[in-house]
Amino acid sequence: MLLYELIQALLISILLIIGFWWVKSLKQRVQYEKSVLYLKPKNYKGDLPYLSVIIPARNEEKHIRNLLLSLKNQDLKEFEVIIVDDDSQDNTLKIAKEFEEVKLISLKELKDKWVGKNWACYKGAKIARGEWLLFTDADSKFTKDALREALSFCINNDLELLSLAPHINCVGFWSKVTTPLYKGLMNLLLPMVKVNDPRSKTVYLFGSFIMVKASSYWKIGGHEAVKDEMVEDRALGTLAKKEGIKIMLVKGDSFFSSNWVEGFRELWQALVRIFFQGVARNRRGAMLFAIALFFIGVMPLLSLLLTFAFFSANLLTLITMILSLINYLLPLGVLHFEIKDLKISKIYSLLHPLAFSLLIAALILSILKVKRGKVLWRGRYYPANFN
Repeated sequence: MLLYELIQALLISILLIIGFWWVKSLKQRVQYEKSVLYLKPKNYKGDLPYLSVIIPARNEEKHIRNLLLSLKNQDLKEFEVIIVDDDSQDNTLKIAKEFEEVKLISLKELKDKWVGKNWACYKGAKIARGEWLLFTDADSKFTKDALREALSFCINNDLELLSLAPHINCVGFWSKVTTPLYKGLMNLLLPMVKVNDPRSKTVYLFGSFIMVKASSYWKIGGHEAVKDEMVEDRALGTLAKKEGIKIMLVKGDSFFSSNWVEGFRELWQALVRIFFQGVARNRRGAMLFAIALFFIGVMPLLSLLLTFAFFSANLLTLITMILSLINYLLPLGVLHFEIKDLKISKIYSLLHPLAFSLLIAALILSILKVKRGKVLWRGRYYPANFN
């Protein structure tokens, strides 16, 4: 009995720490919401520089037409669209050819020691004529004033690089379960206010919208400088900050949307791809992060279920049950903001332990794949280390 009480006391201590962390995180999330910058419509009167829109595309027949139609309807006067087809095996190239105004590059081979998307972006940038470049994804879709407003924002704020956070379209059950948590953790661990602070090392960009001055892009070496990075957007942002380039990350969900993943298989590959190289560089840190995710996201519900299953009428059991329930409910406050942004049902936030479990499993699988030396992404296998 004494051992049982000691275990319960230890569990209560852990639950108190978890609860304190969630309360602190909720306060931080409320503060974050007040500090976020938004891209807002403004009537810019001056002439805008020429823009080159570069779209790497690999097997994007489901999305490419919607993107090109949204670009065709832009009210920006001077810009070009460059599609770099990365050896698609579907009708991506055929659909792109329907748009006569689009410049097309068809790649058949991937250069050694390059990630496919980076190679495609680099090839597109090489032929771009714009004073400014916009790298976007094939599953993006823009309002008619998006490019003009974003470019105006860059000029008005004397920026060299702008990344917009999109409205993320959650398609299917698994996307709706995991996206709120993934987005919420990003906002807690990498808040935009720190990304926009040149004194902070915190940085990440959205690969679906990176608008950069061409001279600044080549100054940091372009995609060639991050050719072997599977999370190339963050790698580019890191180089830009180190080089003293003025960057800004802003919410642009009123101006464009993007799909993250569709279906469990695509979600799983995306998570493993995101974690893979980070795990390769710091396996111990990845394991500690997985353990932390278990404690804050899975343990409260597990503790609650076990307490119900092995209920014993005493004060410690009652305290354990109450704290477990509170720690299960606290994340709902943090995820409320993400659910609201994503415009999905609040029911999905109740499934956050499942989302935590998937992130943990993806981290563990990434650790195992690093040992094997390669990961599958977009039909290609990539090594953890290209050297």
